[in-house]
Amino acid sequence: MKDESEDSPSAWVDDAIRRHGPPLTCYARSIVHRSDSASDCVQDTFIRMAQRPRKPDDILRPWLFKVCRNRCLDWLRKEKRMKPLGTYESALKDDTSTPDKVARSPTPPEPSLRSSTSLPRPSARSCDSNTRLA
Repeated sequence: MKDESEDSPSAWVDDAIRRHGPPLTCYARSIVHRSDSASDCVQDTFIRMAQRPRKPDDILRPWLFKVCRNRCLDWLRKEKRMKPLGTYESALKDDTSTPDKVARSPTPPEPSLRSSTSLPRPSARSCDSNTRLA
């Protein structure tokens, strides 16, 4: 006779993580090529599994791999949209990057900065009557 704790939702999730976690992690790593991101995708997969009704064991494994694959592809799409900003160290190597050095520089500011100084000042009519100007 089965112990009642084996039928609890947490026991089912724990068992699925124990049995399917390592192969899912390897599968995710083969798609995203990063261990930390692969673990995140696998964790999302198990969260989705826990939020759904329990599936029979013969359906669970293919479902987990499909959900994991989709999470990995979502992650890759997100990474493709992200643009690297560069490193902090490269910004520090540039001596003119600090505001005080730029202010003391004998060279004039960039053309885009000069053109912004020639913009007209906002008129009082452009604000509604409830807006206070400081």
